[in-house]
Amino acid sequence: MAGSSVAIASTIGFVGLIDPHLARRLVGSIHQNLLPVAALIGGLLVAGADFFARTLFSPTELPCGLLTAALGVYS
Repeated sequence: MAGSSVAIASTIGFVGLIDPHLARRLVGSIHQNLLPVAALIGGLLVAGADFFARTLFSPTELPCGLLTAALGVYS
């Protein structure tokens, strides 16, 4: 089920792997703080990737998943 959901959602699934680690670096391992911060970071990552995908090469649009995949490779 996890493999098929990632296949359907494309590379945006990388966000689910990236944001908990970023949130843990910011707030530590206390789960009361970790879950809301991870959710906010995930939303910000997708919104930021979408913004840069639309404005980076202005006449054309890049797929949003391309930038999230680049973030996944970088981190």
